[in-house]
Amino acid sequence: MAKATCVLGTGMMGLNYIKQLLDAGIEASSIIGIDIDEGKFDIVRSKVPQAANIQLIKSLPNRPIRDFVNVFGIESVFLCTNTPSHHRLLVDLMEHGITKIFCEKPLALNMEGVHDVQKEKMRTGANIFTAFLMNFSPALMHLIDRMNAEDLVLIQGEASWGKNRFYDSRPTAGDLEDESVHPTGVFHTIIHATNQLIDTIHVGARLSWLDYVDANVQALAHKVDPYFPLRVNSSAFIMESLRCPSIPFDVLLHTNSSYVKGKQVRKVECTLAKKDNPMRPYLAVEFNFDTPEGDTLECTLLQAKLVEEKRAFKANKLAAETRAFIEFVKTGSIDSRLTDYVAARMSVKVTEAIVESDRHGGSVMLAFGTEEDLVFRKVVNG
Repeated sequence: MAKATCVLGTGMMGLNYIKQLLDAGIEASSIIGIDIDEGKFDIVRSKVPQAANIQLIKSLPNRPIRDFVNVFGIESVFLCTNTPSHHRLLVDLMEHGITKIFCEKPLALNMEGVHDVQKEKMRTGANIFTAFLMNFSPALMHLIDRMNAEDLVLIQGEASWGKNRFYDSRPTAGDLEDESVHPTGVFHTIIHATNQLIDTIHVGARLSWLDYVDANVQALAHKVDPYFPLRVNSSAFIMESLRCPSIPFDVLLHTNSSYVKGKQVRKVECTLAKKDNPMRPYLAVEFNFDTPEGDTLECTLLQAKLVEEKRAFKANKLAAETRAFIEFVKTGSIDSRLTDYVAARMSVKVTEAIVESDRHGGSVMLAFGTEEDLVFRKVVNG
């Protein structure tokens, strides 16, 4: 039996991945689409010309994952179900032999869910990657290449991210889980990709809870899956303080993300310095992602007050990310831009610390750097 690729959850993101799989040359007959809502199949059929050859199967409570794995020879899974269900389905998939999983963010809504995933991952040796499109931005990769070539390090940053999701027809886990992870992830990617090790992350944060969701849609989602919150945050105001052994002071990062902005904003600004002189700012960087021009990058040499020519990079980040996972499934080769389990785990730890900080009026919390964190990183990295 030919190995099949399963898209678990055929809503908006599932449909996008089906299209990307087909564009990448995956045979329609080897794609399995599974969903609890058969109505989504009509949308797939209307949007995908090859849908007649894709197996679209309704999931039932009395039909567990193992039936699909065994009957259809599933080798890999794109997990695109609602956010609160991720950790439970990750565990279920690994328990039934799936060891190659690409999961929409996040792994779980809290560390309790992550620990369940981690236990099964360590038992099975499964490879789990989470979606983080910004890693596949050629603008971000261009800056990282320059930083490595010129021995530059990130010494501070700020970001503004968000859009207007007023009364969107889809339920949400909240701005914090869906939006703020993008700009904070850009900062962490730059640090890791330029060989800076993060020893600790402290966060102080406040969340706003303005009324912007469709209450009926949210309530229905909560009824189907109680992990879906009835009350969701609308904006996040986050200050991160990172300790890296190569820098003699804390790296400060400020992020504002929001679902109630008047227009889409995806801006990240960084201040860089020479690695051998981190106290002296050298280069200011501004990214604007997903603009009509593409992802843009503008750099300013600070001492010379010289603004370099703005560069725009066109790219299909979703296609690049999908193909990177397909290549892993085929060859076992891991593209460094894929967000691995260690990075995905850190993201949930930071999010959970943000929630805890807000509960305590913005008090600073340790988000990463416990003995468990450092030991786990050593174990995974060998």
